[in-house]
This record gives sequence, structure tokens and C-alpha cells, in this order.
Amino acid sequence: MARPVLLDVDNQIAVITLNRPERRNAINQQLLIRLYDALDAVTVRDDVRVVIITGNGPSFCAGLDLGAIGKENLFDPREDGSDLPDLMRACNKPIIAAVNGHAITGGFELPLKMRSSPIPMSALASIRAGE
Repeated sequence: MARPVLLDVDNQIAVITLNRPERRNAINQQLLIRLYDALDAVTVRDDVRVVIITGNGPSFCAGLDLGAIGKENLFDPREDGSDLPDLMRACNKPIIAAVNGHAITGGFELPLKMRSSPIPMSALASIRAGE
């Protein structure tokens, strides 16, 4: 099974990729756990100056995975009391949503929680080119 969230750091830019393209990056407990872990990791890294969250495949995020509702712990996925808005606020770096396709329900709300405005994927080329 592929990792539900990927974290890559290059040239002080952390890219967190939602990686469930077969489910249009729908949110389940494992995706949330790995997303929380990735945010924790970039928060403490001195070699990261900005965070970009994007999705793999044709969708940014389709919201909650309907198959996970009532079966998985989506409200406290790590069972440590942390939640996504708090982790994003705790991150001391700008967080940018690179919305690459559909952003539905919770997938639409995700970029609204970030510290910077959502940007289209086409803008990433100019960000990297201007390094």
C-alpha cells in the first residue's frame, strides 16, 4: 500500500502531498495521522522555510472518505487530542495550498485553514523558477 502522505524537502521548501489518488485523496484516519506527523516534522525543521500542501493525481482532496465514516477515528486520529487547525497554527512557517483539481467539502475547507492563500498548481513553476 502506498504511503497516504508524502513529505519532500528541497531548497528550504517542504512539499506535503496527499497521496491517495485512487480515492481522489479522500481523508481517512491514516491520511490524517500522516498529515499531522508531516506538519509536526516541518514545524521543528530548521531547514524548512515554507510548506506547500498539494494532492497527487487529478484532485486536491475529495473531503472525507465516506467508507471511513463511522469506522475510523476521524476526530482524533492519533488519539493525542491534537487537531489540524491547531497543528497548522503551531507551524512557524507559511503554509500554502497548491490546489490541483477538485477540492470538495473537507478538501475545500483544508486550504481555508492555511496561513497563506491557496494558489493554483501552475504558479508552482514560477515559484521554483524564481529560487
